[in-house]
Amino acid sequence: MKYYVIAYKYSRFRNVINLGDDMQSLAIEDMLKQLSIEEDQLDYIARSEMGVRNPSREKGIFIPATGGLAWNTYPAKEDLPINDYNLRVLYFGTRIPEGMFDAMRHYDAFIASMKKYEPIGCRDVATRDYLRSLGIKAFFTKCVSLGLDYRDKDVKGNKIFIVDIPDNINDIIKESMPSKLLEKTEYLRQKMNAPSSARGQMSDNDALYINQLAKERLDLYKHEAMLVITSRIHVAMPCAAMGIPVIFYDKANNSRSAVVSSVLTPYTKEMIKQFDWNNLKATDISETKRELKLLFNYRLQQEELKMGLKTQRLSEKEFKEAGDLLDLRCREEEPKNTYTPQIFSTTAMVTALLGDKKEEVARLSRPVVLFGAGDLSRRLLVILRRYGINPVCFCDNKISKEETAWHENLPLISFEKLSKNHKNSYVIISTSEAEDQITASEVEDQIRSQLLQHGFNDDYIIDCKDYYSLYFEYLPPPIVYGSDFM
Repeated sequence: MKYYVIAYKYSRFRNVINLGDDMQSLAIEDMLKQLSIEEDQLDYIARSEMGVRNPSREKGIFIPATGGLAWNTYPAKEDLPINDYNLRVLYFGTRIPEGMFDAMRHYDAFIASMKKYEPIGCRDVATRDYLRSLGIKAFFTKCVSLGLDYRDKDVKGNKIFIVDIPDNINDIIKESMPSKLLEKTEYLRQKMNAPSSARGQMSDNDALYINQLAKERLDLYKHEAMLVITSRIHVAMPCAAMGIPVIFYDKANNSRSAVVSSVLTPYTKEMIKQFDWNNLKATDISETKRELKLLFNYRLQQEELKMGLKTQRLSEKEFKEAGDLLDLRCREEEPKNTYTPQIFSTTAMVTALLGDKKEEVARLSRPVVLFGAGDLSRRLLVILRRYGINPVCFCDNKISKEETAWHENLPLISFEKLSKNHKNSYVIISTSEAEDQITASEVEDQIRSQLLQHGFNDDYIIDCKDYYSLYFEYLPPPIVYGSDFM
């Protein structure tokens, strides 16, 4: 029998990959190996193909630990409901993005599939309470990466890794950190450039390569980190799990990042200023780790028994303890949900993006181009079309001047072609993805400078910096919903 985890093999144009995605699958693999499950029993199901029937798939249990369950659902329903041919599905450490709550509430097949495999283990309390509102039994697991084993006690590390910290917080760190420690700092990115071969669609080898990069990054933290400073959930959580001192700066402060607050104390600017750099201590999460593994082993044993497998992952005493604990977790309301449901009208979203240019753009007095070909641009396309604005193409610097691709049924052109044919178009800089060593905000600044240097009018350039942070969770994937949704 097989045990399946998610492979992040993207089927759409993607400039940047997030190592945090793969780290969740690696954490599940690690917990399975701790249960003496052999390497040849492990296999992968691509996230974008979870809803696709695969007759050749071996019998097994699929554990889709992901923070983005449902974003691939529409329009082709490649994501949910998961096609469980030859499978049992064990939901543990799963999150549904808030922007999908209202859409999924009316999706009967999704609700039926979740009820079939309840209780659902949720990575955050917003997902837990949302599923409960649909009549689905759910409990809060926290992040599965907390199940990673501690590193050896004698490993202390000799480097301070700073991962995706905003510039203003970096400045505070530099001012307050002793010079002897500053010499040991190294800056890393959790988001990285996708393999060039994956421009149109990732191959299996691309996905395995990125998975290997995630493994290497975890090994780097495990063996070399004396301290990790980050704003990334899937840096803070695995490092805490391995017993590494962590400073987590919560730049998002929403229900998604609240999972870190259940384990670590988020740092504010003032707390970083007053931090005792000579007293680096890891947070003791041994009880959190024990509980997570106990519940995981219990739920796995339940699903294995339903598959007809003779198994005993827990002793009789542990099995009873786990059953009582799961019953408690399925009933308790703590921690309280920090998420307040929000629905933004199409008009509000377009007004926030375009401001006083909205009416001129809507009158189609000049064409609109989306600069960027990632998730944000795809979702913006939905909102703009719903308002009656139809962009003519996408542009991306990854496209060479000899190429023209297709993306969401629109041309995807090079910068050279943009310069030649669209000097008088509105250009919406719709990239939300960082590149190696630079933030997403810096990428936007570089694109704006690039446009200005090639003669584009500043009045026709629109960026999404503030818009992205306000609305990204609530921008739906490509589907035309009924008027009652938006």
